[in-house]
Amino acid sequence: MQNFRLATIIVLLLSTLVFLGLVDHSAAQNKRKKDSPKSKISTLFNDKCAKCHGTDGRGQTVEGVTAGAPDFTNSEFQDKADDRQLGVVIENGRSQMPAFRDELTKDQIKTLITYIRGFKSK
Repeated sequence: MQNFRLATIIVLLLSTLVFLGLVDHSAAQNKRKKDSPKSKISTLFNDKCAKCHGTDGRGQTVEGVTAGAPDFTNSEFQDKADDRQLGVVIENGRSQMPAFRDELTKDQIKTLITYIRGFKSK
């Protein structure tokens, strides 16, 4: 009887350790996903651009329609605007779009341009 109780305690302890290891592993995987470069740029776009351009890049939010935000999925827009022009607009603003030169680094702006280019195939 005492051996059975000891075996039960050992099984419970081992099960708890395995469970804690799985929980910790799962938390680490979620942190890695949040820290991935793709996730960071998506968060940056959502924080700075999506209010007007939408998370889908179509510019069909209330603010985007009011401001005349371009549709980043439109191949005509993508073909017409070169990377330099996009960078200038992000840095200096345009019409109702605010300037981000004091909020974003040059690398963040370049990364946003790459992200915007990714909407073309959607």
